[in-house]
Order: sequence, then C-alpha cells, then structure tokens
Amino acid sequence: MAEPKQIDAKDAVRLLWLATQGKLDEATIRKVIGRAEAKSLTEVAKVFGVSVATVRHTWRPNGMPSIGTRGRGSKAPLADILIWLIQRNAANMEARGADEHTKRKREAETRAAEAEARIKETKANVVEGDFVRLVSVQFVLRGLLNVFRDAMLNIPRKWTPRFPAKYASEWTAELETDIRNCLTIVAEKPIEDFTERMAEDVQN
Repeated sequence: MAEPKQIDAKDAVRLLWLATQGKLDEATIRKVIGRAEAKSLTEVAKVFGVSVATVRHTWRPNGMPSIGTRGRGSKAPLADILIWLIQRNAANMEARGADEHTKRKREAETRAAEAEARIKETKANVVEGDFVRLVSVQFVLRGLLNVFRDAMLNIPRKWTPRFPAKYASEWTAELETDIRNCLTIVAEKPIEDFTERMAEDVQN
C-alpha cells in the first residue's frame, strides 16, 4: 500500500488562502491532502490544535469520522475529519444566526407592541378631551423611533442573500454603515426639542 500524501508548504499555503476566500470545497481538500491519515486520537488533537479530551469527548461522540478498530488499524483520513469540521462549524454558525435573529425579532415585536399600546392610550386621551402630557408625546415618538430603527436595521439582513456572493460581505457592511449614519440624525435631543417647541406653540 502506497504511503499517504504528505502536505508540503505550497499545499498548506493554498489551503490557507482558499479558506480565507471562502472557496475551500471538499474536492480541493481531498486533492491537496490526499490520503494523509491520523493514527490515533492524540495525533488528531495535535494536527487540529485541540486537546485530546475535545477529540475524545466532543468530536467523536458528535460524528467525527471513526478512527477504525484495532483489528483494521487505528487510522482516520485527515481530509474526512477536516471536511466534517468545516460542515459542523457551518451548521453551528447557522444555528447561532437563527437564534440571534429570533431574539432580535422578539425584541422588535415587544417594542412595537409597547409603542402601539402607548399610541392607543394617547388617542383615547385625545378623544376624551384630556390634555396630552408632554412626556406622553415624547414616549410615543420614541416608540415610533424604535420601530423605525428596527425596520431599518433589518434591511441589510433581507438584502444580503440577494447580493453577489463575492461582494455580499462588503456591500452588507457598507449598507449597515449608511443606515446607522442616517439613524444618528434622529436622537433623543431632537425629540425633546421638537416636543418643547410644540408645547410653546400651544401656550402661545
């Protein structure tokens, strides 16, 4: 049986470069790494820079390609392990992103519900002929501002999948920056100034 392919410096550089570009696919991994194998869990841990405990108690129970049995030899193709790790990390990142999106959505819905409740209360006061307190107007405006801010901050998330993959990260970052710059124009102080001027006009 032929010896496993050894990775030279050029192959290592190629792998690192493709990884940073997000172009490290399964075919490339198998072509560069070849049949290089780890002969034990200790060797797997050394290759990937983690503890043996991580390999034994976390990776292997969660689907890491088996290193075989004593009868057949304790070997595991490094390409298989690397591909498995990349897929596992991608799945974990997707799950974390979904959880974060759910959290932001719930917070936005809560703020929207609070804003709607304040608006309904204010409308009821006006219908009944009561005077609207200045602080109530400020609360309503801040609530509307929160709804507007959440809607604006969700725009990059909705548009990112539509961007070309090559530019998605760069364009998303630029869009987020532009939106945040626009949102800084509307701050707490302008709301207070606006409502104070409204109160002065009513008194005059």
